This record gives sequence, C-alpha cells and structure tokens, in this order.
Amino acid sequence: MLKLSRGQRRIVALLPALLAALYFALLLPGGDTVALWKGAAVLSGCCALTLLLWKKRAPETVFTVLMVCFGLFYIFAITPLSAPDEAAHLRAVLTLSSRLLRGDTVCDAAYLSTAGFTGHENTAEAFTALTQGLFTETLTGTMADFPAFEFTYPVMYFPQTVGAVLAQLLGLNRLWLFVLGDLTNWLFYTAVIALAIRLIPRGKLPMAFSALLPMSLQLCTSMSPDAFVTAMAYLFIALVVRAMERETPARPGELICILLTGMLLSPAKAVYFLLLPLVALIPGRRFGSGKRRAAFCAAVLAVAVVFTVLFQLPSFLRSAPAQADSENAFYSVSWVLTHIPQTAVMFIKTLIPSGIFDLIESTLGTQLSGFTLQMVNGYLYAMLFMLLLLALCGQDRDRPLRPAERGGFLLSSLLVLLAVMGTMLLNWTEVGEILIQGVQGRYLIPVLPLLWLSMQNRAFHCDRDLAQPLTLGFTLAEWLCVNHILGHLA
Repeated sequence: MLKLSRGQRRIVALLPALLAALYFALLLPGGDTVALWKGAAVLSGCCALTLLLWKKRAPETVFTVLMVCFGLFYIFAITPLSAPDEAAHLRAVLTLSSRLLRGDTVCDAAYLSTAGFTGHENTAEAFTALTQGLFTETLTGTMADFPAFEFTYPVMYFPQTVGAVLAQLLGLNRLWLFVLGDLTNWLFYTAVIALAIRLIPRGKLPMAFSALLPMSLQLCTSMSPDAFVTAMAYLFIALVVRAMERETPARPGELICILLTGMLLSPAKAVYFLLLPLVALIPGRRFGSGKRRAAFCAAVLAVAVVFTVLFQLPSFLRSAPAQADSENAFYSVSWVLTHIPQTAVMFIKTLIPSGIFDLIESTLGTQLSGFTLQMVNGYLYAMLFMLLLLALCGQDRDRPLRPAERGGFLLSSLLVLLAVMGTMLLNWTEVGEILIQGVQGRYLIPVLPLLWLSMQNRAFHCDRDLAQPLTLGFTLAEWLCVNHILGHLA
C-alpha cells in the first residue's frame, strides 16, 4: 500500500478544490445562472472534501462544514413558497415580526406579494425571480393590513422572525425577507444540532448525517418550524444520553438544561411529548436514590405539561366550537374507541407492505418542494446505507447498551410513529378510507438518533474505522443531491 507523508497527503487533499476552482473559472465567461450555481456547488463540494481530507475532524465540525458547503444552496435552490406549508409559515413569521415592530399585523404591501412563485412547486422561473429580484425589487411604501396567523406556539417561529425583523428594519425587499428568514432558521438549526452532536457521547455521526438528509436540509432552510422541533429534539436526546452515560453525581445545571429543553420541545408538536419519558433511563445512582430520580422525572413531565397547556389551551378553546359545528367526515376519538380492531387494521395496512417504504423515502427526501421535486432515489438510499453502517458498526463507546436503554429508545420511536399516525387519522383521514392519510416521514426525523442508537451492538464488528470513508461518501452524495436540484432548475 502506498504511504504518503503528511505534506503529500495535504497536497492530494488540495487537488479537488484546485480542480473545482479551475472548472468554475472556465464557467464564468458567458455562463448562465444555473450553470454558475452548479459550478459553485462543485467548488463548494470540493472545498468540503479538502477540509475533511486534510485531517480527521470532530463529528460536530464535519456537520458544520457540510451544512455550510451544501445547506446554504437549499436556501436558493428550494425557492420561496415551495416547501411544505410555506405560505402559512410565511404568514406566521410576518405576523410575529409585524407585531414586534409595529404592534399590529401591518407591513409593506410588497411583503404580502407572492408574484413569481407557486406554492409547493420549485420552478426555473421562481429561481430566476429570486436571484434577480434580490437586487432589482423595491418596496411599495404603502402599509397594508393582513389577517393574523393564529398561533399555538410562537416560540418555534422565533429564529425565522429574527431574519424577517432584520429585513424590515433595513428596508430590504420581500426576497431578502425570504432569504434572511431562511438563513436565521438555518443558523439556529446548525448551532443547536452542532451542540447536540458535541454533547452526545455515542452515535455522533449518525446524528449528524440524519440532520443532513435532503428532507432535513429543506426544512431548516425554509420558514418551517420543523427546524426548531428537530433541533430541540436532538438536543434533548443528547442531554439525556449524556446524563445516562455519566458516572458522577448529577449536577443541578445538567438537570436544569434537560428540564428546560423538554419544556421548550413539548408544546411544539404534541407527539414529541413522548420523548420526555426518556429521562427515566438516567440511572438512579446519579441522583443518590431512586426517589430523587422519580421526583426529577415527575418534575420534567409536570413542567412540560403546564407549559404545553399554557400555549395550547387558548388554541383548543378557539377551535373546539368550530370543530363541534363542522360537518367534516374525519375519523373521531369516539369511533376509534368503539372500533379498536378496525383501527388496528388501518394502522397495519398503512405501513405494510408498501407504506413502510413510502415512510422511509419521505424521511430521506425523495420528493421535495411539496412532493413536486423528484430526487434520485439511488443517492438517498446510498445515504441510508451509510447511516446503517455507522449505526451497526459504530465503535463510539466500549460500554454496550443495557436492554432497558435499547428498549427505551425503540419504544419511544415506536410511540412517536403511532402518535403521528393517530394524529393524521383524526385530523386528515375521512371516514371510509382504509389507509391513514397524511403520514409523512419528515415527522420522524426528530427520533432518528434513537433508532441509530438502538442499533449499536457488538455482533457487527469492523476492524477499520469507517468514519472517514463514510463521511467522504456522504459528502459526495450531498453534492449529487444539490447538483440534481440545480439541474431541475435549468
């Protein structure tokens, strides 16, 4: 085997970036917009390879490098209003930013315009409107009222709102509001998940790669509050696993961080409340007694319940009369309780045989932009394969998982899946349907680290460290996905 010195390895590492820089320079004279963006993607991907080949890096650094080199492309390549429910998220951000700036739901009329963009569709015309309009569009100077967004939990829109407030304070046009809102959402997501990766003692790279899947990147580079939910779920999981692994007595600051993270996560989406019982996996020895551990677990759940009720109750009271008077044909709780066998059959049929593959593909992101942008399945299944290899053959810790820990991770994941399906049954599935409608894999992204952790074992052993080659392979797959999205805009 050819052995290279440290200096020679670094020269080899520089070659991809140098070749990409030459390729990009050749594109500059007369290149069209999409070609230049594809050239920039090549350059960015090769710079990522150079940084990762230069020396072995910590998983949180790997995550940050790939987020900077590839994630930022999604802000422009997944055009405004094309991500799922983006129009509603935009109105939520405008509502919050307008109330913060003016105390009412009023803003420049230009911010309310959707000209050039089509909901849930990613088109070349929208890409052109975005990239050219950033420097040509202006505000109208006319203030307009708009209907306020009815919030259940405004906290999860805070990162995007920072960008929207900044755009309005600087007097920037509506396209800058889109970009800055997406950018601040991306920054929050990147910072919190990098912290989670650093804190979690095992399963670092699987967590990083889960946060880098195309579906994850689409959500964190849009106005979607799912970025907040995923980031807080990953941080909560990291804090709990870290507390579970430590041997020293639990410190107050450590326990307060777990309590606060669970409190912030629980009102976002009710199904993720089911992650909170994971605190029961923290050993009693860290508290000094089983009673103290039970008291802490009860405190986490109680604070989360109070915080959730505080935010969700006003929304429930507003919507309950309307739901009682409506004549929608969705399944109800009373129907489920009186038809338990039929409900169980619906759950099984939704997943088996083909539903499980639809769930996997929608988690990875085989269809982006409101299911109108078809990705190449081969790239995404390659990502999944690398994730499985890391999870099965990971050598993160010498201590194997205890059966209770593995069971707790799997049970929490299963309960979240069932809760998602139950929510869709009651809110999205009309009576008479034999399958539950609206179940999407993006709702499972927050629990992916638990699945990878539960797969750690000693039966699958690899003498070689797979981290670096799989990281390079994942980098290549990321570049192929970005290149495919940009090619769709040509």
